[in-house]
Amino acid sequence: MKKSNLLCLFLFSLFFISCAVRDRGWAVQEFRDNGLYMYKITAAPEQHKDQLGKLICYRSTQRNSTWGWPVSHKEEIEEFISKKDLEPAYSKWGDKVMTLPRGFFVTKISQEELSYIWDVLSANYAGFTEMQEKGFSRKKLMAVKDSRDFDKLFNEYIDDCHFALRIRDYGFDKPTARDEGTVASRDPEGFYFEKETSNAYYIRFTDCSSQDYKLNFQTAAAEASKKDFIILDARSNSGGDNNPLFTFKNYLNMIDYKGTVICLQDNWSFSSGELWHTFGTPDIKFKTMLIGTHSGGMQRFDTYQYYNEKLDVFIYAGRFPNDGLISENWLGEGKGYEPQIWATTENMKSTLEKLGVELDDIQFK
Repeated sequence: MKKSNLLCLFLFSLFFISCAVRDRGWAVQEFRDNGLYMYKITAAPEQHKDQLGKLICYRSTQRNSTWGWPVSHKEEIEEFISKKDLEPAYSKWGDKVMTLPRGFFVTKISQEELSYIWDVLSANYAGFTEMQEKGFSRKKLMAVKDSRDFDKLFNEYIDDCHFALRIRDYGFDKPTARDEGTVASRDPEGFYFEKETSNAYYIRFTDCSSQDYKLNFQTAAAEASKKDFIILDARSNSGGDNNPLFTFKNYLNMIDYKGTVICLQDNWSFSSGELWHTFGTPDIKFKTMLIGTHSGGMQRFDTYQYYNEKLDVFIYAGRFPNDGLISENWLGEGKGYEPQIWATTENMKSTLEKLGVELDDIQFK
């Protein structure tokens, strides 16, 4: 009799939750992408119709990096959207993705997992000494109980924006600094474009990974060097391969280029996309200029991956420091390179034209 009553109560509870979601007009579809669970909004109340079709997932701080969860959270997500006024409840990124608040799911973390994390960091992480100098210790790490404790501890001791860690469905990465009044470029990932004007050669590239960039950028130096100005537009560049940048720079050094290379950046220029690690170094023999906002700030460490399959713990951490590549205007991880001339996308064209650069019909988006 008691079991029967409990079963009825359980079924009634499920029915009540389901009705609550329907009554408020919300519905989500669960699907899997590369083994991860993600969710799509298939119904919404009238005042939130603009949310239809959006994905619900976790988004890392890096541009265009969308993550799902290794386990299903459908019931928790349905309960969340049925109870919240969504306008202040999530952080919006773009037009197609809803990102749940950081720490939305609390993950318990075991001593075995923490011990593995300590072993990897202490033996392999280039920023480990800096963490210890700030007061980080094994005792503090082993006192962590769950993902909220982990967030609090690592936000205090890690500034490295290349660092990332995942423990099952919990992920930690360090956000970069953001400047007020700036927005990311609307040009898509992998966009590559060259344009010649009367006195300038303009190259626009939104990452350093695309085939167009790898095939064309370094060879463009020969034509670009015929102009008074070379504009390297790496606004919202997510990084990738350094080698074409070094080849480009070395060619200009070799021919004793007499013009000016102008590098453009914004808060979303990361890693290889922070061109000043190439064009702000002491071996440069030509004139250079850095224009934009502070860059994203991902420079100090090369990246290596460590994965414990048994624990399902993934660590993305640097092994060797790149301090030799850092120029004087580097403000630190998450803060980036300080521009010589401050400009945003909205006034970039007028800023360059005041310097004498002919831009013709080139648009900045």
